[in-house]
Amino acid sequence: MNSITGHLATNHWTPALALFGAIQRRWRERRMAAALEALDDATLKDIGLFRGDIPSKVRERCMSTGGM
Repeated sequence: MNSITGHLATNHWTPALALFGAIQRRWRERRMAAALEALDDATLKDIGLFRGDIPSKVRERCMSTGGM
């Protein structure tokens, strides 16, 4: 059992984990952007966003905090 755990902990999984993390982050970005896009302009203004800022703010948020 210990040799299996040791094998899984090697760097062989790093590229797969990085890919999975990127896919997961992109999924969160798309979901967050869709939720913000569904809001009307007045609500976006209330929270300090303009519709054109949504993609960059979502990307910034997901990169800095890892999600919502």
